[in-house]
Amino acid sequence: MKKEKILEVKNLKKYYTLPKTKLFQQPKTIKAVNDISFDIYAGETFGLVGESGCGKSTTAKLIANLVHKTEGDLLFDGIPVDIKDKQKRNAVTKNIQMIFQDPFGVMNPRKTIGWFLEEPLKIHQSLSRKERRMRVNHMLEEAGFDDTYYKRYPHELSGGQRQRMSILCSLMLNPKFIIADEPVSALDVSVQSSILNLMKDLQVQYGLTYLFISHDLNVVEYMSDRIGVMYLGKIVELAHVEDIYDNPLHPYTKSLMAAIPSIHDRGNPDKAVIAGEINRHQKIGTGCPFYNRCPEALGKCKDIEPIARQLNQNHHVCCHLYD
Repeated sequence: MKKEKILEVKNLKKYYTLPKTKLFQQPKTIKAVNDISFDIYAGETFGLVGESGCGKSTTAKLIANLVHKTEGDLLFDGIPVDIKDKQKRNAVTKNIQMIFQDPFGVMNPRKTIGWFLEEPLKIHQSLSRKERRMRVNHMLEEAGFDDTYYKRYPHELSGGQRQRMSILCSLMLNPKFIIADEPVSALDVSVQSSILNLMKDLQVQYGLTYLFISHDLNVVEYMSDRIGVMYLGKIVELAHVEDIYDNPLHPYTKSLMAAIPSIHDRGNPDKAVIAGEINRHQKIGTGCPFYNRCPEALGKCKDIEPIARQLNQNHHVCCHLYD
């Protein structure tokens, strides 16, 4: 059966120009997202991993239309997420919701949980006050809360409870697509599993599709069907989760996999370590962004930018080692 594409990302770019600090200085460009392409299919969880500053969160904001792209196309159900038609754009916005890393920063501390959960319904749906209250109580019950939480304030909840409320808020409009940007990284390990299991249960119950962003490789492995590995704005490898973890191909992916803590290799001096400095000001189109840190770099890596190659049906890698 043919999979249904819910999101298409084509040659997406987001560049930021830094202000000049000297009179005759050439302006510097930060390539936060640099020509990435991938598809996400209905019902799956697509994981996006990489070091801090690699462009994961910028990609999420571009998809949610929170920042404007420099170039490229973003299609949700075949419709551009930044379409000019306000009615169509609002329809897309309702179906793309975000779960943020810090729910306390999203919630208004002066407002109750009930207000927080009802607000999307007031903006996007013409429901009566009674209908909104019934909808909120139903969602609270789904996450294991009773209706007394309706009148509570954010500071009265634990970190895990606040994140559950953030997840509920993202579901109030019955969206198809959820962007989870580091949803458990600020939580204790003991709480993380309950949040992840809740997300899995809700995905099955509501037929959700996830873009799951994290730097925690174990969490991404648990949640994802396919994974994209980002480095300095580029997706350097994309494959099913089993292929990424059992047979990583790109040197950067190999280094990330080797860095996963294990009780079996404690103190292992041969463990791979990524050396060198990140080259954030590399000129556009000049060589591989990872060449100065790559233990397997070839002569052409410095000057020729590698293109993505499909090595089998589901495994793509952007590296000269596979030319």
